[in-house]
Amino acid sequence: EKEARHFLRQIVAAVGYMHEKGYAHRDLKPENLLLDENQDIKLIDFGLVGKPEGGMSQQLETCCGSPAYAAPELISGVPYFGNEADLWSLGVLLYALLCGFLPFDDDNTYNLYKSIQKGEYEIPDFLSKGSISLIGKLLQTDPKQRLTVKQLFMHPWLNKGYANPVNSKARVKKDEPDSEVIKELALFYGVSPSTMTSLVKEYQFDDLTATYFLLCKKKSHGEPLKFTNSCIKAQRRKRKDMLALEKKISESRENIENEIYHDNPPSILVDDEDDVFSADLRDFRKPRACTLPPEFMGTPPINEMPSATRTSPPRTFLTPSLPKKGQYF
Repeated sequence: EKEARHFLRQIVAAVGYMHEKGYAHRDLKPENLLLDENQDIKLIDFGLVGKPEGGMSQQLETCCGSPAYAAPELISGVPYFGNEADLWSLGVLLYALLCGFLPFDDDNTYNLYKSIQKGEYEIPDFLSKGSISLIGKLLQTDPKQRLTVKQLFMHPWLNKGYANPVNSKARVKKDEPDSEVIKELALFYGVSPSTMTSLVKEYQFDDLTATYFLLCKKKSHGEPLKFTNSCIKAQRRKRKDMLALEKKISESRENIENEIYHDNPPSILVDDEDDVFSADLRDFRKPRACTLPPEFMGTPPINEMPSATRTSPPRTFLTPSLPKKGQYF
């Protein structure tokens, strides 16, 4: 249980952070949990994340995720609150961590859904009273009876052996960027240290910010910050190719605009501010708009999903209609 507690504290902290930011994960399962070299949990796969416009107080309607970890209200096809559904999944995860098997598992989808909606599961003899209590408070078929994230943070079982309760504070501290790391990054990307400092301070979720924090981590471990010569050459070659390509595109645009202006002068207005082909590093990190023919677009994403979260249709599963009382044995 000590090892399961170590992992669950980190999972709960990550989920709590998501809920504070207005997101529900909706696909919590072991396959979406990675371990780093320090045996710390990394939560991944945000393809089914729900972000209601009204926050966690607004209900969602899409039936999605993995059936064995889905909450009863989610598979019933009724509106549900994303944070409450995630708490049920945390209960399933805790059970799996402690027991080595799932509380609800059946090859027959109908039987699986029926057992989930009843909330009936086996309680092995080797589980402690504290773990049984916590699992029971999470696997409540009535979502209003489940623990909230804040209540889960303070639960005695989760904090046994720890001086402080779980918290969902981000590890990233947005202090003044490390000057030594900035200098190395500026050399690598071929820009001035002041420009690199401004870019890092934006804390965008891209390769530049990730590289900055990876270098900071290397420095904290006493490892050298220097990039290899081959890595620097590859980056400079990439930048040179990008500049050449943008110059070629810019020249082509200019030729086309000149031809159009010659044929119909009043119809052409060129606004330099709209030129997306800038060679500035800041423009390299901006996503480019891409328009595909309708036949390549597929099913549009659901309304409550952030548009940048996914590029493929949501995974869904059918909800079989349960028979009325007395129709099955």
